[in-house]
Amino acid sequence: MEKFKKVCHKIADIIEWIIGYALMICLFVGGLGVVGYIVALCIGGETATEICTWLYKTFYTYLIQISTGTTVLCFLFLYLKGDANWQNPVQYWKRKMEEKKQKKAK
Repeated sequence: MEKFKKVCHKIADIIEWIIGYALMICLFVGGLGVVGYIVALCIGGETATEICTWLYKTFYTYLIQISTGTTVLCFLFLYLKGDANWQNPVQYWKRKMEEKKQKKAK
């Protein structure tokens, strides 16, 4: 059982690394989308309509897929790390907050 826990923690470390980069990509791509809308606003006319339509139908579709995959990886990460308490999440977060307070008090 101990080996299984070690393997789970190693996999969780790899997933944590992937989650970090996926979140950076999501933030960057989201920022590019906002810049695209600002450029379309400055251009105006038919071209702006085409840019906004492309952003809405194509660009943000990929952003949503990336962020959904990242969310699934976050759930998997919590499960593998052993931090998740699916039975009673309120108690879990209360315990985490108490642990944080105890660390600050030391």
